[in-house]
Amino acid sequence: MTTRSDAPPRSARREATRQRILAAASQAFAERGFHGTSVEDVCDRAGFTRGAFYSNFASRDELVVELVAQRTARLRDRVRELSEEDDLTPRELLHGVLTLWSDQPGERQQWLLLQTELMLHAIRDPEAGAAWREVVARGHQETAATLEGYLRRHGIRLPVSSLELARLLFAAFQGGALQHLLDPAQVGPDDLENHLVAVLEAALTRDDDTDGTASPA
Repeated sequence: MTTRSDAPPRSARREATRQRILAAASQAFAERGFHGTSVEDVCDRAGFTRGAFYSNFASRDELVVELVAQRTARLRDRVRELSEEDDLTPRELLHGVLTLWSDQPGERQQWLLLQTELMLHAIRDPEAGAAWREVVARGHQETAATLEGYLRRHGIRLPVSSLELARLLFAAFQGGALQHLLDPAQVGPDDLENHLVAVLEAALTRDDDTDGTASPA
């Protein structure tokens, strides 16, 4: 008979299997492309059988959605951690958000390659695209809520909504990383992010401004 104490270890093993499959898929998709990677390729890299794969994911598309959801959640959680540091200036917050993975160039490059592959797949496949948009939209909304709380606490207003700011930050993060990988000699890892921070900082308006000009952050 299975006892209650037996359940957690099995659950932990199942989660460990799931995470190994996700890690293997992330590497394979980044190296070989989504369409160049089969379920068997993922299983071989992870060291599992097809049965292990399909006991965790119904398809490659479901696995893709989980990969995007996990990465988006990591970014969202990091933004929340930064925003909860009350002594952080708006400039430091924006810079922190835009340079989240600057100190992990290998991971940054792998995620960018993976994301590019998955975005192309989402554009070409309507069903995959719908799932992608749902996950990313949720990440934008949750990040926007976090930013809204920070801006409100510090009495800061922007000429755009917090949701538009979240979308802008995600887009700048992706675009800056891509341009750096394409031409690292001309574009440093944080160059575009730093320029964008300067532009956003100039657009910040505090509630106690009386002349309508932006205050230094």
